[in-house]
Amino acid sequence: MKKFAFPLLFAAAAALASFTVMAPKHSSKKPVQTPALAWFDFESGYEKAAKEGKILLVDAYTDWCGWCKVMDRNTYTNAQIIETLNANFVAVKFNPEKAKTFKFGGKTMSNDELLLWLGRGKSYGYPTSYFWTNPGKGESVLVSVGYEDPAKFAETLQTVLKRKGS
Repeated sequence: MKKFAFPLLFAAAAALASFTVMAPKHSSKKPVQTPALAWFDFESGYEKAAKEGKILLVDAYTDWCGWCKVMDRNTYTNAQIIETLNANFVAVKFNPEKAKTFKFGGKTMSNDELLLWLGRGKSYGYPTSYFWTNPGKGESVLVSVGYEDPAKFAETLQTVLKRKGS
């Protein structure tokens, strides 16, 4: 038994040392800080967008929606998307499955009524991005249905910005 103890102990120490040597070295460079996307609840987002003349982006999601989570993780964390949204839009998270009464622009709606109002009588599924181009002044709402990766969503944002300008 003693014959095998030393070689086993030596092998274990060598293995541990190799992991220490191969461990990645920590960089002295600081990680790049990506600005955060500013999210608002519907009513305060509506007021802010109307006051500042920005487009109101309503991200309709549910807690159970897998593609909503992928869009949150991949698209809404992209630096270019964050920069464009924070500069030109007011972003709102809206879960139509959570009962609430919304008061905005002289209107009062339930969660279900707001969802149908945004979609002009249609419910599109999740995720759906509703772009209200002139909240407080007009009721033009553009709709983008389904998950969009950052490249596709950047195209959508540019299209919406052009539509607001026309």
